[in-house]
Amino acid sequence: MRTSISKRERLVARMADHLLQAGLGASSLRALGGAAGVSDRMLIYYFGTRDALIVAVLDCIGERIEHALTEGPRLDRCDPERLVEILWARSRAPHLEPYFRLLVELAGAAMSQGDPYRAAARGMTERFVDWTAELLDIPDPQQRRRVAHRVVATLDGLKIAEAIGVNPDLESLDKARGSP
Repeated sequence: MRTSISKRERLVARMADHLLQAGLGASSLRALGGAAGVSDRMLIYYFGTRDALIVAVLDCIGERIEHALTEGPRLDRCDPERLVEILWARSRAPHLEPYFRLLVELAGAAMSQGDPYRAAARGMTERFVDWTAELLDIPDPQQRRRVAHRVVATLDGLKIAEAIGVNPDLESLDKARGSP
């Protein structure tokens, strides 16, 4: 059992904190090294490339989001609509705002700049789909994974709408699709 946090993990945690505060625009090696308290050359020593460093830091942020969404009452398996409601409500907690702001920024960077942002976004999405699938009350694993992709896509869309100033209201969405 490992009891101490490695130097690399400490660096990743500091850089994750930095990106959550300053955004992806502050992801130069110099800025990340400053946030971590090491030189940019030491970052290359620990991570090999800037791309590997960015992926590691964004993976850390993804782990933190997953952990934060599990805080509160236990999540039992449920149907997709209920899961969207629960995760949407939890995602709107004020302390999670920097995380989702960064995720929206990451989606834009993945589209406009490609890797390493695309690789990091893909990894975070797959991780979140896996986690979400475990929360769905659907017996067939393939169907559960397909539905988990839809749940994640719905939540991503809601977060993007929120980021651009549209206040998504799930009751309005239910009425629009004809639900009671």
